[in-house]
Amino acid sequence: MILKHFKIHIKRYIRGLDFINLVLCLFVVNFMGVGDFFPILLLPYVLKKMLKSTFDKNFIKAFLVLFLFSFIFVASLVLFDFFVASPAGIIGRLLYPTVFLVLGYKMVNSDKDTVIVSKEIFSFLYLIIIFYSAYGVVSFLRTMSIYGDMDTVRSIYRARRVVGLWGGFITATSLTTFLSLSLASLPLIFVKDEYFTKGKKIILLVIFILSVYAITETLSRTGIFIVIGSLIANILFLGKFNIRKLLRILGGIVGAFLISIIYRFNMLNIRSFLLEFPLYMRMVNDNVENDPRFEAWWATIRGLFTYPMGGRRINLNISFVHNLWLDVAYDTGVIPFIILLVFTIYTLWNIVVFLKTDYPSYLKSIILSMTSAFWIIFMFEPVLQGVTIHFVLYCLMSGIVYKLNYLKRNKNLIDCHSE
Repeated sequence: MILKHFKIHIKRYIRGLDFINLVLCLFVVNFMGVGDFFPILLLPYVLKKMLKSTFDKNFIKAFLVLFLFSFIFVASLVLFDFFVASPAGIIGRLLYPTVFLVLGYKMVNSDKDTVIVSKEIFSFLYLIIIFYSAYGVVSFLRTMSIYGDMDTVRSIYRARRVVGLWGGFITATSLTTFLSLSLASLPLIFVKDEYFTKGKKIILLVIFILSVYAITETLSRTGIFIVIGSLIANILFLGKFNIRKLLRILGGIVGAFLISIIYRFNMLNIRSFLLEFPLYMRMVNDNVENDPRFEAWWATIRGLFTYPMGGRRINLNISFVHNLWLDVAYDTGVIPFIILLVFTIYTLWNIVVFLKTDYPSYLKSIILSMTSAFWIIFMFEPVLQGVTIHFVLYCLMSGIVYKLNYLKRNKNLIDCHSE
């Protein structure tokens, strides 16, 4: 039954794909290992839109800040000779962020009704989640079919990795990044709306379950944070703050307290049961104080006072800082770090503004869930050093939100004048 629903909806989406959607889907699944080059096909379209279209002033500010960051960041990387001779690496960091920001903005059709626009954008983002996550899920399942279990992989390679869909290996960090959007999608399943049908929810639930299975086997703590973080964000930021929401929050606090008591005294042998799982053992043994990522954070912050231009001269005990902003500072210094921080905070503020509008709950939920996934990965992983696509997709979503907010402001202004 589930497989039937999956086939029906995938066929329906594939029939409805236009050229842009097709290119984006090939990009997110890294088709045949050359997916990074597909967005180049969109450059003429984006350039045409930039020359012939008008843009909201808030969007223009974000665009200029992002372009400035991309230029200085890439120029610094080239100057320091940090690239592994890869044209895709240069293009992906220099052009793709701004290209996808513009693309997201222009994908929102301002000539259509709000309801139709909401449905179109939701369908597009839903498609991105499915394809982006499918790349990680299929890679994980392929690994399991080859090696039998992840213990065998870890014992052979002395590392947490999976076999890539198109060959080679994917680190556990990168795998979690590919699965992040589906891990954050659990709240969507509980959204009540006629447009978000049961069939779509079943497909999303299957992808979510497989993603949870994958992060459990690859011992990904970040994946657990994404699931929990998305749920908390949806509870706190969606809907009005009323008695029901207050009771849910209090119920969650009481529930967490009871669980801690049950665990502390090993009631029902809960603690003994959990200690049998490798992921749980990793979370218990690798406490926050000893996590090398946090040590790298503080070392980088202190080191920037000595090496403000970056250049990877700060002494770290690991290869990367594992933080979007601090990794940029570690590589290229304080200036790109500040510019990137300004851009991300500005886009986050714009997303918060969007959540306060009267767009449908299903659209707000999918954008909030995706935002949770993006930001948690930004906090704990070296995105621009390894999985640039994650930042690029964030720019795409941000462009969409800027346009949605612009349309809502215009509509409110027209309504005020008509009164």
